[in-house]
Amino acid sequence: MQRIIACLLIVISTQVTATDINSLETYVSRVGKLIEIVADRPNLDYSFVVSKDNDPYVHLSKEQGLIEISYGLLGQLRDEAELAATLALAIGRLADFINLDRESAKYIAFAGYDPQALLDIQKQFFHAVNADREHWLSSIYGKPLSAGTISANRVMIKKLPKGLQRGAEEYYKQFSD
Repeated sequence: MQRIIACLLIVISTQVTATDINSLETYVSRVGKLIEIVADRPNLDYSFVVSKDNDPYVHLSKEQGLIEISYGLLGQLRDEAELAATLALAIGRLADFINLDRESAKYIAFAGYDPQALLDIQKQFFHAVNADREHWLSSIYGKPLSAGTISANRVMIKKLPKGLQRGAEEYYKQFSD
């Protein structure tokens, strides 16, 4: 079902208006600001931009504190928690976190989202790379994740709070308004 919705989002993206993009930017910024608030880098300020591009990507500009997410990527994410995970990783990369996964998972949970979402997008990246397919997370990680990293992250995430929100309904609502 979620893949069908993602495909539909890609098909209708050619009809995306500036108003739609502005609305999505407001939504992405709201989620991003939640992550930013709980991150322990209070002196850093980030801007969140949504491009109309169908290709899934995240572009980071450290100088501007800019995180640009494509409409195509938003169509691939399954819920608000995966969006939060994406933004937490992007913020972590811009803030030069040394232990990126641990800090990102912690901030996802502190913002009220299920940190399992981080593991979900990492597994997608892992499987894509192992099948010789491009994946948007390569712009954040720079190199493939190992099975050992995925296993270590699974153990780490089990230690974080349970029952936090995924926000699938709210996420899909953003595309239907």
